[in-house]
Amino acid sequence: MLKFTLPPGYCAPQRKYIDIAQLVTASDNQNVTDLTAYKCDGGVMTAKDPLLIKTPKSVLMTDVERPELLKQMGAVFDNPAFSTAIATGSIDSDSAKSISEVLGQSVTVKTTIKPIGKDDTCAYLAGTVAIGPGAGDGEPEASAVTGCITAVNKRILIVYVYGSYSGPQSIIALAPKAKALALQLIAENQ
Repeated sequence: MLKFTLPPGYCAPQRKYIDIAQLVTASDNQNVTDLTAYKCDGGVMTAKDPLLIKTPKSVLMTDVERPELLKQMGAVFDNPAFSTAIATGSIDSDSAKSISEVLGQSVTVKTTIKPIGKDDTCAYLAGTVAIGPGAGDGEPEASAVTGCITAVNKRILIVYVYGSYSGPQSIIALAPKAKALALQLIAENQ
């Protein structure tokens, strides 16, 4: 069990936000959601721009030290096949299918996620995510997202931080926040 103190301005889901968190968790076939937190500044909670900590299902039983994981992720990020796989759009269509099944209605998913680098704490994926009504119902609003892939006590985790999208800098600006949260998670679990 991981320990994690929520940062100021974030709260555990309450009331209707519990249902929203459960829907989001149920629609993610690729990951186990370890934590969902929503912004709650001034006592008002919003599901926009959540903080998520996830473990990819494919590595649930994998033990790896952070330096080794980051070395491996650097090799993955440098592999042209990885960029090609992301660019195919299969992640978008698979996500749309899964979310549509959970919601019982058609949705579209459009992402621009790609690797943006690594340091001694994280390997970073970043871009935009837009989830909206099915085809022909207009363009959904995109959110900026940065994911920090790291290891805590040999467990692979991804810390996702979301924010408003206003251009490429709004995406890059999330990386330090994701890193700070990962460092906090590491420190609280040593």
